[in-house]
Amino acid sequence: MSTVRELHDKAVNLAQLALVAREKGDSEKAEALAIEAYEYESQAADLVSNEEQSEPTLSILYSSAASLAYQGRKFDVALQLVAKGLSGYPPPQVKEELKALIEQCIRKVKGKRKAEGKRKDLLPSYTPDPRRIKREHAEGTSD
Repeated sequence: MSTVRELHDKAVNLAQLALVAREKGDSEKAEALAIEAYEYESQAADLVSNEEQSEPTLSILYSSAASLAYQGRKFDVALQLVAKGLSGYPPPQVKEELKALIEQCIRKVKGKRKAEGKRKDLLPSYTPDPRRIKREHAEGTSD
């Protein structure tokens, strides 16, 4: 079984190749490489336990995976990964990055679905960690 570090390193290498392909104007190859990279990054994130002690590693991995899915034009997947990143204990900066990615994905999904003539819920359903909700309620920091 691969470790978090091994999977993350594979994702980083593929993301770099995607960037090079994009710079060379090969958007098809860039998208395919970004998709492969998000799969590795998502697998790495899934290996990290969803505990406060796992932050900021967990939310950064999900943020990275979501960004790569977005670059691969997998907007629904990106939204699911953002939801996973927000369901933990992301630090404020990562939380803001994830929220910004939600907005970007929603714009793309709306445009894509409008072009396809479909209407669906844009955000995936997820259940936030009840410990987090309880803690945020006690601290008065929920959004």
